[in-house]
Amino acid sequence: MGGAEVMFRHIRDWLKVVQKHTGKRPILYISQMFTKQYMPLAPDLGDNYPVWIARYGEYKPDMKLVYWQLCPDGRVRGIHGEVDINIFNGYRNQYEEFLKRHCF
Repeated sequence: MGGAEVMFRHIRDWLKVVQKHTGKRPILYISQMFTKQYMPLAPDLGDNYPVWIARYGEYKPDMKLVYWQLCPDGRVRGIHGEVDINIFNGYRNQYEEFLKRHCF
């Protein structure tokens, strides 16, 4: 389907469309494997967009993260079944500022 170059062209186009229509910069939700295999080919994406990485178990990011999804089988009171557990990479005041800039 054109390889990594074509994939990243489509990703950049999609990110621009989302930002244009929402006024907010999308978050890249990617796996640890994707960061190792593909992100070195597109460092601008990691520099220009917040990254949320899914890596269960040991924490070994290869790039600056906003969120780390550390497991898919967490439990939360009031929710039936398993939930993903995610951690924000920062302090509470930084999280509140992040939400203001990217969500509201």
